[in-house]
Amino acid sequence: MDRKNPTSPIRYGLDFQDLWGALLCVEWLKGPDKYKWIRFETLPDELNDRNFFLDDIILCTQDDTYHVYQLKHKQNPEKDKWNWDSLLKQESNTKGDPKDSLIQKWFKSMFKPQLDGKISFAALVSNGIADDDIQRCLNVNKIDISFVKSNFPEVYSKIKEQLVDEKKIEIFFNKFRFYFGQNNIEELEQEIRNVLYEDLRVTESGATNLFFQVHKECRRPYTKKISIEQIRNWCEWDNPRPLNENFQVPEDFVFFNQEIHEKIIADLMNPEGGIKVFYGKPGSGKSTYLSKLHELLTEQKVISVRHHYHIAPNDPNPIDRLESQRVIESIKYQFKQHSKYLGKVAHKNSQNISLREYLF
Repeated sequence: MDRKNPTSPIRYGLDFQDLWGALLCVEWLKGPDKYKWIRFETLPDELNDRNFFLDDIILCTQDDTYHVYQLKHKQNPEKDKWNWDSLLKQESNTKGDPKDSLIQKWFKSMFKPQLDGKISFAALVSNGIADDDIQRCLNVNKIDISFVKSNFPEVYSKIKEQLVDEKKIEIFFNKFRFYFGQNNIEELEQEIRNVLYEDLRVTESGATNLFFQVHKECRRPYTKKISIEQIRNWCEWDNPRPLNENFQVPEDFVFFNQEIHEKIIADLMNPEGGIKVFYGKPGSGKSTYLSKLHELLTEQKVISVRHHYHIAPNDPNPIDRLESQRVIESIKYQFKQHSKYLGKVAHKNSQNISLREYLF
C-alpha cells in the first residue's frame, strides 16, 4: 500500500508561490519601466515588526509604492472552495481569545501607519475556487463591498465588526484584488514558458534557469531586492536578426507561363512534390518570380523561407547580404517564426542549432 506524502501540500504551496514569482518577473520583463525591484518572503522597508501578512511577493514601483501579493494554494480546489467563512473565520488562541481572520490580517497590513499611502495594489492569489456567494460579489477580481452590504447584510455586519472603519473598508476593497481559480502548477509553468518562448524569445534553458533562480532566491534565509537586470541575466535570450527580404514585385507582373506556375504551386503544396530549381540569365526575372511565389505561398499558409542576394541601390547594409553568417542568422530568424513546427529545437539557442537541424 502506497503511503500518502504528508509534505505534498506544503511542497505544492511553495511551488505555486515560486511560479507566481516567476510569472511576475516575466510580466516585468514585458514592461521593464514598471518596477524598481521585486523581493520574495519579505517586509516593506518601512516596517520593523513581523505582523505583516502580504509578504509573499513585494514589488516596488517607480513611484516608490508597493504591489503586494499573498499566495494561497489549495490541494483540492474543486472541493475546498473559498467562502465567506474561510475569509472571516477567527480561530482561538491558547487563552481562548479570537485571532485575526484572513481579511483582518490583510486589512491591518494594508493600513499599517508606517505604510500610509504606500500600498497601491494588493492581491490574494489562489488556485482555489470561490463559491457562488463570493462569485456574485466579484467584479473584475474585486469584491463589490456595496453589493455585499445590500445583498449579504450578515456578511457585511461581520466585516464591519472585524474591520470597524467603514471608510477604510471601502478603500480596502477598492484596492484589494481576489484572484481565485488560478492555473494549477503544471498549467502555470506552461503559461510562463509560452510567454518566455513566444513573446520574449527566451530559450528553453533560459526559462528553466529563471525558475531555478526564483526558487533558489525564495529559500534564502534573507532574501534580497532583485533588479530587472538580474532577471535578464538569469534568462538566456535568442533573437536572431532578420535581413530585409522585401524584393519589389512590379504591379504589372505577369507569370512567364501560367500553366507551369500552377504546376509549381501544386507540387509545392504536395509533400512528395520534389525540389524545384529555377535558372536563367541575369535579369530574366528569377528573383521577381520567386518573390511573387513567396507572396502566394504565404497567403495560402505555406511556410516559405527565402534569401535574396540581390543588393538594392538603397540597401543601408549591402555587405550583410553577402556575409554567410548573417545570411544564416536571417534564415534561422525565419524558421523561428514557425516554432510550432520545429519540435525539440524550437526553443533552443539558434546559435547552437545548424540549418540542417531546422530542416530535418
